[in-house]
Amino acid sequence: MQGVPKGHYPPPGECRIWYPNRSPGHQPPPTDCRTLYGVRLEPGAFILHGDQAYDAEYDWREEERRRPGSVTRDILDILFPRR
Repeated sequence: MQGVPKGHYPPPGECRIWYPNRSPGHQPPPTDCRTLYGVRLEPGAFILHGDQAYDAEYDWREEERRRPGSVTRDILDILFPRR
């Protein structure tokens, strides 16, 4: 994703919220993806997971329906928590 320096992507198995309107030094730290399940994100935020950036405003459930296996379970659980 543009604007995210490679060194700021989370380590394998972790996630990170990224806000485009904040400098790299003012971003939340990487964390276990499960701690982000159901977290409300500011408009424009992204979830970084592996080397991918997932726009919080895109319907990743629909993407997963169209292309099974294209979106990790962690991303779906963060953006669309099960009730």
